[in-house]
Amino acid sequence: MQIQCYHCRTVMTVNPQGGQFQCPVCRAVSVVAAPVHPGYYVAPPVQAPHYQGRAPQPQTDNRKAYVLGAFMVLGVVAIALEWWGIVLGAVLLGWGVAGTLGKVKDPMSLVFHDSTKTSALAALSLAFGAFGMTCGAMGIASKSYRAEREAREATQKQEREAVANTEREQREAEAAAARAAHEAELRENVGKATKDFTEGLDAVQALLDEGKWRQAGAKLANAILAVKEYQTLDPAPEGIVAALPRAAKLMKAIAPVLSILVAADQLESNLSEASALTKDTKDGQAWKTAQTKWEAALKNIDTLDAAGAEMQVHVPKGLAAKRSAIEKSLSLAQKIVGKHEAAQAKLEAYQTLCGGSGCVEVTAAQLLKDYADNEARAQSRWGGKRVAVSGTIDSIHLDLFDNPVVSIRGSDRFAFQTVICEPENDADANVLSKGQPIVAIGTIGAEVIGSVALEDCKF
Repeated sequence: MQIQCYHCRTVMTVNPQGGQFQCPVCRAVSVVAAPVHPGYYVAPPVQAPHYQGRAPQPQTDNRKAYVLGAFMVLGVVAIALEWWGIVLGAVLLGWGVAGTLGKVKDPMSLVFHDSTKTSALAALSLAFGAFGMTCGAMGIASKSYRAEREAREATQKQEREAVANTEREQREAEAAAARAAHEAELRENVGKATKDFTEGLDAVQALLDEGKWRQAGAKLANAILAVKEYQTLDPAPEGIVAALPRAAKLMKAIAPVLSILVAADQLESNLSEASALTKDTKDGQAWKTAQTKWEAALKNIDTLDAAGAEMQVHVPKGLAAKRSAIEKSLSLAQKIVGKHEAAQAKLEAYQTLCGGSGCVEVTAAQLLKDYADNEARAQSRWGGKRVAVSGTIDSIHLDLFDNPVVSIRGSDRFAFQTVICEPENDADANVLSKGQPIVAIGTIGAEVIGSVALEDCKF
């Protein structure tokens, strides 16, 4: 007779007389009782086998997962093999057809050997082979599409390069044509340019004779610049080439005088700007800028003093008096800038000690008065706050552990209450003296015997 496994419901053919039967799929044991007939002895029920310890677990049927994995592997292999993938799929399809006709055992029957659904297994075998052929065809199509895309991209690249080459050649041709046209224009104007250059040098010499050195320098620079392009012609115009030594001689004569004149102009400019920056102001930044102007002016005076005897006629008079005035101004500027930088450094140090949230500024007298009036209210107002306490040092003494403690009093010289400050760095207390004004930065703690403790104290 046939029964179903109590665990996996697989159909099994068993002895009709009953007994214990193990499932060929999940290996579970099913117990079947023998039929009872009148007049027969009824045997006691067969006990299930007793296992020492834990009974063996039924085996899990993973064959469906194996088939799914086989499909995936076949698909990847067939796509990679392309034509050979189609051949592999055709072989598997032929095997499935032969199994369906009963010639051989189809592939899926090898996996599900205990299944009675032969038609389903045959269809699955045929699908396995057809899937392989389809994946092989997909591999061929992918390769063809990839080759077509690469060929199209190569063609597009060649077209772009051809267009770029054409445009570059066109630009080069246009540039060459423009250079040729410009060169032709220059050659047409060589005579006029040579004449203008010669006349310009004559005008420079005339200005020098009149003592107009600035105008002569500017005129010479313009004349040389005007014939610069003509010197690039091959061959260069003879008239311009012949006039160049004269231009160089004039430049050599003008350059030293121009350096003196420029230094004199810069001297007056620096003095004027420095005076404007410091007029009616004590702003440190303005004086710092003016200081650089006065220092530059001193260098201008050094340049003028170094001029030779033949150049002294171009040097302004009264340089000694200007140097003395500049040195006095520099001395004053250094003092003002020094005070400004010291104040700036002090402010930056103060802001660093106060931290990002800043400090609340309060006098020691006001702080002590608040605690004397109402300690609870004062502690609620000041407790835990970062403050900058200003006052006078009442004493500097050592505690039981020889740590320095600074006491700060308010306006009352003989007051019992003080602000107690124990500096983080003991060395900070060594530079302090009794009666010295001080600003202590720290966090308000609690009141100790009438005095207010300032924690994390810094000066």
